[in-house]
Amino acid sequence: MEPDEIVTNSFEVSGLPTTEIQDEMHMPTCDYSVKSGSIHGPPSTFANVGETVFHVWECKGNDMGMLVKKCFVTDGEGEDRAVIDFDGCSTDTSLLSQVTYDESLMRAHAQSQVFKYADSNQLYFTCQIRLCQKQMGMCEGITPPDCGSRRNTTSARRKRALLINEHEDFEVDVATPEMLILSRDELLQLGKTEFLVFFAI
Repeated sequence: MEPDEIVTNSFEVSGLPTTEIQDEMHMPTCDYSVKSGSIHGPPSTFANVGETVFHVWECKGNDMGMLVKKCFVTDGEGEDRAVIDFDGCSTDTSLLSQVTYDESLMRAHAQSQVFKYADSNQLYFTCQIRLCQKQMGMCEGITPPDCGSRRNTTSARRKRALLINEHEDFEVDVATPEMLILSRDELLQLGKTEFLVFFAI
């Protein structure tokens, strides 16, 4: 019997090129401003008591929606008052109207009459913005909020709260710049002061 013949052959294997794939999730950026005249007006840093202003919230991002919630007005010295609650509904529509959302769910606005604290001429507004994935259906039941019937549907409100709590990482804190508020009497006094200064010159 002839011995088995061992045949050997060598071949070269070239390394396959590698490509690095980056899958980064860019979080939306959000802004909160108070505007004069309309929702498209200039930012308001000065206002008179009783003047109508417009609160505007806007986020930039893809396939997402937002809920404006937990908003407070403060005088900057520790005096806070809630104006929008955890569900995204106005706590007092005489101070701030219910929030209106556009079709993209990434821009919203509300209207208010300017008011002031007795011992302060400064106002700041702060809010939390809840972000949700529209393409995954995670915005349903969250935004826009159903504020008209929320008082009578506690089960729906609790369900929405549970959905929100599952994804706390998608919350952004926003705040307006400082606003200087003057009452009618202060305006009159300011006018007298300017007149006296002009007369003295």
